[in-house]
Amino acid sequence: MEGPLAKMSLGKHRLPARFGHWDVRWFALHEGMLCYYNSEKDARSGSPPKKTFSVNGTSISLYGEPPVLTVTKDEHTLKLRAETRKILQTWADALLAVSLSGSTHNVDEGPPLSQLGSSSSHELQSAPVTPRDAPPSKAASGALPGGNSD
Repeated sequence: MEGPLAKMSLGKHRLPARFGHWDVRWFALHEGMLCYYNSEKDARSGSPPKKTFSVNGTSISLYGEPPVLTVTKDEHTLKLRAETRKILQTWADALLAVSLSGSTHNVDEGPPLSQLGSSSSHELQSAPVTPRDAPPSKAASGALPGGNSD
């Protein structure tokens, strides 16, 4: 799975989150790793990823309006946004499937995550991700926020 997502950037001086901004990056989920590149061109050219995260054992949550996907492992947290809630939910389900499997297989293998049941938990490690704090009738914003710096 791959595509553009906006990630919260705190800048070089690690400013508090309220001062952060959103940068669009090209993300790829492959063999249990979530990687991001500055652009799709960088990913396709064989450039090394800007950052790589092991998805195994992560905590995944989806909340807010516009929706934000958080991926947390140890002391590291990624905050991500997408063009639509549906795209972000697809990423959340894929990340959770890999995290739960504890393996490095591609997420296209195996049953859909919807067959695993549902949960209203705010921090999900063993059930599908469900939105929180946002009514389902509200539409997500139509465009990714962010610029090209990081």
